[in-house]
Amino acid sequence: MTIEQILETLRLIIKDYNYWGQSESDSPLKITRTKSIIDLLNVDSKLRKKADVPIPDSRTVISKTLDEAFNPLIENTFNDLKTTFENITDGNYVGVQDSIEALEYYVQLKHTFAQLTDTSVNYIDAENDSSVGLIIQGKSGTETVYATALLTQT
Repeated sequence: MTIEQILETLRLIIKDYNYWGQSESDSPLKITRTKSIIDLLNVDSKLRKKADVPIPDSRTVISKTLDEAFNPLIENTFNDLKTTFENITDGNYVGVQDSIEALEYYVQLKHTFAQLTDTSVNYIDAENDSSVGLIIQGKSGTETVYATALLTQT
């Protein structure tokens, strides 16, 4: 895939469904590209400023592979879907569509970012702070594609 195709695919994915399940609030991903080296703390600071959230003095970057970050989300969503199906009575499929969309979202995001090199899922966190920066990134040639969101975790 070309970088343009990856960007188009990512934007289509988040247009259909855009909710990161590890957040207690609405935290839609925003897709960006750059030729510059990404400073994770700087990107996190911008996310926090935009959301009018204080920037802690000390923040930690926790980097995970795509598998480490996405596999638990995919497995949990699949298990939720399975449980929902097991509890269907009288053809009442409430909750099924949301679970299917979430599962599709995580699988498609993981698959699309896997087309890139040097991928990582980064969480920028601080002690006693409910805001967590999320930056998913990967490279294509000289450019970096990244998705950002500010999660709420209490």
